Amino acid sequence: MFQIPKNITGWLILLSIAIVATYLSPFIPGPGSITIALVISLLVGNLMHWQEGSTQVFKYAEKHLLALATILLGFGLNVRLLQELSLIYLLVIVFMVALTLFSSQWYCGKMSISMRWLLGAGSGICGNSAIAASAPALKATVTEIGLAVTVVNLLGTIGIFLFPAIAAALELSTSESALFSGAILQSVGHVVAAGYSISPETGALALLIKMGRILMLGPVILFISYRMNKNTVGAKMDLSIIPNYFWGFIIAAIITSSGIFPATYTKGLEKTGNYLLLLAMSGIGLSMNLKQMVKMGPKAALSGGLIFTTQIIVLLAILYGMRSLG
Repeated sequence: MFQIPKNITGWLILLSIAIVATYLSPFIPGPGSITIALVISLLVGNLMHWQEGSTQVFKYAEKHLLALATILLGFGLNVRLLQELSLIYLLVIVFMVALTLFSSQWYCGKMSISMRWLLGAGSGICGNSAIAASAPALKATVTEIGLAVTVVNLLGTIGIFLFPAIAAALELSTSESALFSGAILQSVGHVVAAGYSISPETGALALLIKMGRILMLGPVILFISYRMNKNTVGAKMDLSIIPNYFWGFIIAAIITSSGIFPATYTKGLEKTGNYLLLLAMSGIGLSMNLKQMVKMGPKAALSGGLIFTTQIIVLLAILYGMRSLG
């Protein structure tokens, strides 16, 4: 972890991509800086031939910066938020996350096991962050990570425009629209964009529901680690199968929830985690094989689309069931 590659060129390439993506993000609504960085780095990485020193920097970013970013993102989680959600909302959140994870196993049956869980975690919890957090436990390849990020963000971008239209067409109430958006859309940005386009009240409640989903990330990483270990012959369930970064993530969330540090500090650490995630995704994009991604792309997009459609249909059924029960 501490043997940081000293190749200046490699680090400058990563920083340049991150800066360009951050600058372009406000002008390209929907995908966000991480997806933009991934696309840029993918194109640049397949057009250029890199020296060994630069390649080491990219690999360091995709492995170690990704793990460190996951830990720091834990500072953005406050478990106390669960107290502000009613029991029925919490039950719906848990059910929808479970539905998404297991439907991904069904729809992605012909894909690798790591790709199945990446699409499930990204779609069910919090997009890029969930994919980044679960990737090390899955030993996912850079192509799988990049493809999962691309598919999940594309669907989320579609959802920004689709969900307000569905809410209006079905005349969903404020609370129903918030649950619909907050319990399905992939990233916080997607939820905010869709929710607040319906109404400020919908946006605020949808964001709270989304935070409840994000709090599921820790248990899901633990579950994925167990499942991956279970597939290993002779493996046993013990603490050694849990990735080290998981404990860092949990400790960070506990610190934020306890209020030991001022919110300014924890928000700063979370923001640092987002920057490191941007660098890590840039490194992943630079290491990806475009031909392999194109080959896997249609199947991943179809699987992701089926997961997304299932989420929408099931949650709408739940909403109508709740409405009929009063």
